[in-house]
Amino acid sequence: MTMTLQSVTFQSSIPHYGGRTYKIPQQCPHCGITVAPYSLRASGIDYTKQEEFIFLLHKCKGCEGKFLTTHLLDKQTQATTFKSIYPPAVNMEISPVIMQFSPKFIQIYRQAHTAELERHTELAAAGYRLALEILVKDFAKLEQPERAEVIRKMPLVECAETYFPDLFVLVQRDLAQALGSDYIAYTQDQNTEEFNELKYFLDIFLQNIEMKLKIRSAMPQPVEE
Repeated sequence: MTMTLQSVTFQSSIPHYGGRTYKIPQQCPHCGITVAPYSLRASGIDYTKQEEFIFLLHKCKGCEGKFLTTHLLDKQTQATTFKSIYPPAVNMEISPVIMQFSPKFIQIYRQAHTAELERHTELAAAGYRLALEILVKDFAKLEQPERAEVIRKMPLVECAETYFPDLFVLVQRDLAQALGSDYIAYTQDQNTEEFNELKYFLDIFLQNIEMKLKIRSAMPQPVEE
């Protein structure tokens, strides 16, 4: 996963930490939006005679979620190096268009991604499938808001077939199997191929929905009389 870093100056009443420039991820790990965070707290522990681990607590100005970054301070040069972020960041390859369209999708996707990083494959598979269902149904409700309650109750495969026929007709059998409600059951053997297939179809829907959202935003809006 590619992570873009930005430089921030941490404000603290403790001179040892305050006033320094640190590298932190450009996006908030909670909402995925570019963040210029509030500085909340700083602390550190000696790592070696020449190095110190520094912990910084931040608060996103957008979603107000808190996150922690760790940095290694070279005591001789006073240079700091970014080491990690908690919670783990959202996959930054996801378009901001998707992030703004379906915040609930991003929330579940981040949880699934965290589970995958921790190698909890079964939880990650269930999370990715739920995230995909939320995204597909959010777009279906955008297309037909008057059928929102019907769409909410539709099985994922039926919803995908109804509102994404162009995708469904190409890979009907594989797609139905990957998105079927029994997916969680047959991932108990940690079949890597099936897990990667699920992520592959998730990526296909992400790209397709992003394209359709961009087309909708470019279309002239109807003028109310």
